Amino acid sequence: MNLVESNATLLLRSTLHSLQPIGVGSSFAESADSYITRLAGSHAVERSKLHRFVNEHGDRIFGDLRGQPARIDASTPNALTFMRRTAQLVSQPQVALLGLSWLEGSVSSQQCLRKRRAWCPHCFRQMRLDGQPFYAPLQWDFVQVTDCAIHGCALRDQCARCGKQCSVARERTRQVGLCGSCGEALEVDVDKELIEAAPAATKESRAVSEQLGLLISSAQLGRLRCSTFANLIVRLHRAGHAVSASELARRMGSSKGTISDLMKGRGQPSLHFLLRLATALAVPLPDLLQGPHEADGGRALGCVHHEPIVWASRTKPRKNWTDIQRALEFEAVSAGSISIPKLARKVGVDAKHLGVTLPEQMLVHRRKERAAVESERKAKVARAAAMIEKASEAGVTSKRQVAGAIGIGRTRRCFKAAWTG
Repeated sequence: MNLVESNATLLLRSTLHSLQPIGVGSSFAESADSYITRLAGSHAVERSKLHRFVNEHGDRIFGDLRGQPARIDASTPNALTFMRRTAQLVSQPQVALLGLSWLEGSVSSQQCLRKRRAWCPHCFRQMRLDGQPFYAPLQWDFVQVTDCAIHGCALRDQCARCGKQCSVARERTRQVGLCGSCGEALEVDVDKELIEAAPAATKESRAVSEQLGLLISSAQLGRLRCSTFANLIVRLHRAGHAVSASELARRMGSSKGTISDLMKGRGQPSLHFLLRLATALAVPLPDLLQGPHEADGGRALGCVHHEPIVWASRTKPRKNWTDIQRALEFEAVSAGSISIPKLARKVGVDAKHLGVTLPEQMLVHRRKERAAVESERKAKVARAAAMIEKASEAGVTSKRQVAGAIGIGRTRRCFKAAWTG
């Protein structure tokens, strides 16, 4: 073997453990984040370190990964490149099919993935009893999935022991199925918890789980591509789903303006929009992303097990500005003072929207907030000055020693103002 063949052989070798992904090609395929977490655990390193290793193994994919790993389950070009590189490093081609990165260029997955982890404790317990490694299916990452498709119970997002949630961006656990804060197992404990019959999942939840399961299981097809919404509607009409724009908007819980804009080519439908469309017409979600074949005259749409779903309207209720104005006037004359963001959350309106609609009332609150902040600053300076005076009376004269004696940093604004004043 010459030197060139030897170098080629070394490049083909895996630099990471050849960990096999779980459930690829099924509706309960493992998420990309779960695989990276298991891979990091096999190397006994934190997930963030493994992220940086893959990210910098060649041309850098993501700009900065310090403290916040990238979202590799999304359908973005960077996520696709990251998963393909990981598949090469572990010598497992199926790793590139984990997550939704294989949908890059076809549909956007924004507003579909959770920011906080959710899980089914019964699934984790079943994995332990079956001797299967703990993993998190991709279905648990979707906001639209609220119930477990296997056990029918509601997904949890808080640890039963410490009550804290697990962030997707900042969790540092080395093992799937453990709480990132207290390290407690997230599986259900039948000895401690009261066994009750789980409430039956709603038909909307069952339909969403079925549609997303079909989409996840179609990852190996590799034939899904982006199509205009107008061509999609034409194809649905030819398949027998001939509904008007107003009727379609009513079933999807959307507005006719949104349907009209998409028909005119103003933007592309997101994955969440296509999910509502698929459940409203009871057609498989992968078929909506499967363009017609010119060779065979078009491919017929498949069928699903759930019935057509009529979604509730997503339009926001009208705000009662009279009551909001009264609430602002009451807060203006109250003794205490709260910040503008807290005030906006209290009345249920965005702070910018309040400033545009009720500028005079918001000006009064801004002045009140500034006065409260200035009063608090003066109080801090007065307390720091009193502590500095007591330290001086005790014989401490150095600025460094005084700051250490009173427990206030020399660079703090209140200390500087009290020292110079």
